[in-house]
Amino acid sequence: MGKKTKVHTRYKNAEGKVVPSVTTIIDNIGWNKHILMNWVKKTTLAGEDPDKVRDKAADIGTIAHAIIEERITSEAPHLETIYAERDEYSSADLIKAEIAFEAYLDWEKKMNLDYTDERVRSEVRMVSEWYQYGGTADLLAPLGDVFSLIDFKSSNGVYREMVIQLSAYEWMVEENMNVAVPAHLLQVGKDEPDFHHYQFSDLSPAFDAFKAARQLHDLKKLIKT
Repeated sequence: MGKKTKVHTRYKNAEGKVVPSVTTIIDNIGWNKHILMNWVKKTTLAGEDPDKVRDKAADIGTIAHAIIEERITSEAPHLETIYAERDEYSSADLIKAEIAFEAYLDWEKKMNLDYTDERVRSEVRMVSEWYQYGGTADLLAPLGDVFSLIDFKSSNGVYREMVIQLSAYEWMVEENMNVAVPAHLLQVGKDEPDFHHYQFSDLSPAFDAFKAARQLHDLKKLIKT
């Protein structure tokens, strides 16, 4: 698992040129800026530092993703990898990440996931040559024998950015693998080991929004220039 100081993943197209990531494109637009501002106000009034709360949530998500990835790739969670970096993560964050992992295990059991299936792939890095952006899919695996895309979230809610992000991943999978995939979002709890599983039958409106955001990303740079 990477350190907190790990640089962001860089994606390059077939010509070796760096392209923006899905998250960068969406974050630069500020879809839910009003929600973020309300959250900052609420957090501040509660006597907490918004930056520290945000970083804490990011740490929990990082740890949870790392444990889940090792579960998928090694068929066993290597918790010693996480605890070896205890100096970088608080005990409270580790506990919440393990709760999220327990929720994942419950979902995994319900879905009857078989990691020996050669179609299972974790942390799949891809680039869309068509729209010139990159991203990493959390999991590609058969669900009910249907090859599917699954994105993990450890947030307290499901927001439209997540659905837009998922639509961008769905396009990349279909473009790179030439196969249609159902898109799923798995939200795992950090306070209680529960999960919420969402499947999306039509993400075309979300992808239309992403394509607009992709264009705005380039226009924004041109205007600055």
